[in-house]
Amino acid sequence: MVDARSKEFKLGKYYDEEFIVNVKEIAKEVALEIYEEKKEDIIKHQWDSNIQQIKEILKKYRLMQNYICEMEEHQPIQLSRFECVEGMEDKQIIHILEHFDKTLIAFKNICKESGKEEDIRCFHIISDLYIKKENEIDTYLQGEDRFSQLAEKYHINKRTVYKDVNKAINILATLYYGILI
Repeated sequence: MVDARSKEFKLGKYYDEEFIVNVKEIAKEVALEIYEEKKEDIIKHQWDSNIQQIKEILKKYRLMQNYICEMEEHQPIQLSRFECVEGMEDKQIIHILEHFDKTLIAFKNICKESGKEEDIRCFHIISDLYIKKENEIDTYLQGEDRFSQLAEKYHINKRTVYKDVNKAINILATLYYGILI
């Protein structure tokens, strides 16, 4: 049996130098492919997480706004009404809202500057669904199926409302987290 440390084993009759160089190149390529694959998975997972966080902020936006208003007015706060903020410090809520408000302003400007009717509608749909205060919402948008009502309001298909919401959420996530993917 050939000793593993011998030159004969490393380069001799079993492997020549060209073979070893080829193996190294193949190993390098495979390692890079695996790295890129994992990197894409990690980025996709992070992006999905960012999208989910934006959806949560939108869903809880009015509640967080009300919580901050009551906190600033020194009214007794009923946490059962504000489950969305349970476990969060007031500073965190304020920071999230301030950053998200800036994001909304940027989103609104982008939609208006594009000059496209569908972009402007996209902003209005998000605003109607999540941003406007309860007393500012059109009375017919307070029912159960708000997506159908919005479709009727903007004279579009209900599916288009969902597409506009998804488009807006992607743009908001990009603006909020500063990531273009």
